[in-house]
Formats: sequence, C-alpha cells, structure tokens
Amino acid sequence: MAQKVQFDVGLILDSGSLIGKMSNISISMAIEDFYESHPDYTTRVVLHGRDSDMDIVGAASAEEMLS
Repeated sequence: MAQKVQFDVGLILDSGSLIGKMSNISISMAIEDFYESHPDYTTRVVLHGRDSDMDIVGAASAEEMLS
C-alpha cells in the first residue's frame, strides 16, 4: 500500500453564519465522497478551517502570519 501524502488547504469561512456552516459541511462531504469513489488516490486534501468572524481581511492576514 502506497504512503498517503497530505495536502494542506486553508479554508476561511464565517462559521457563525448559516452559509458558512453549510459551506463547511458541503466541502467536507465533497472531499469525503471523492476519496470514497477514488480509494487508490494517495494524495489527501486536509482542510484547516479558520473562522473569519465576519472579517475576511483580518482572518486572511492572521492566517498569513501563522504560516
């Protein structure tokens, strides 16, 4: 069995809003469904979510400082 390679992806959403919650669930389900359909893929997308707190610029700059 091949070793899985992790591919980190940042995801900034307003987790307090309905659209942010729905987006997070939809994206996670899509990734899960994709890998269920393609079990032989060794690269795995790993989401790292951040809450924008309704301030996308502040959330983006905070993420940049952490990387």
